[in-house]
Amino acid sequence: MIDLFSPVERNAAFHPDNAAIHFEGETLTYQRLAARVRAVAEDLAAHGVARGDRVVVLAENHPDTLVLLHACARLGAIMAPLNWRLALDELAYAVTHADPKVIAYGPGYGETAQTLGRGRTLLAMGPALTEREDGEGIAAGALEDDGLLVYTSGTTGRPKGALISQRALMWNAIQSHHMHQMTAADHVLTV
Repeated sequence: MIDLFSPVERNAAFHPDNAAIHFEGETLTYQRLAARVRAVAEDLAAHGVARGDRVVVLAENHPDTLVLLHACARLGAIMAPLNWRLALDELAYAVTHADPKVIAYGPGYGETAQTLGRGRTLLAMGPALTEREDGEGIAAGALEDDGLLVYTSGTTGRPKGALISQRALMWNAIQSHHMHQMTAADHVLTV
């Protein structure tokens, strides 16, 4: 069965030293990306995250956000990225609506995460979350699982939470790959 995390593992198996992500002058290979995904999945599971649970993330662009997405997929959990540009009351609404098991946050968002947390588990993204790169990992997620909870702009009231399945995410990636005739030599800007 093809799951959202399979391409990372497959590339790690066949091309472990190829660049998966270039970010701020550093390169993360597929081998290291796969190891980080496994380690973060283990960390999330240790905090009680399981299939169907939601993990809210409040962070700016960083490879750890992609790691978190794939780690959630491995567990069958749902990642809900928050727009860091929103006002605190807008963020609070999304957190209340998402009802996450964990709130992951990036550098500079610890205080906001504490305010939004209200008894929820908080995880700092970065070296503390991904330093253990030797994890064997667990895999419980499947294509039929929801994988992403994205909040709309709320032009007609409060933002709506749109659930996107792992299957939809996978087929979007496959369609984009074919539509743009991408090869291993291509680079994609992700913002």
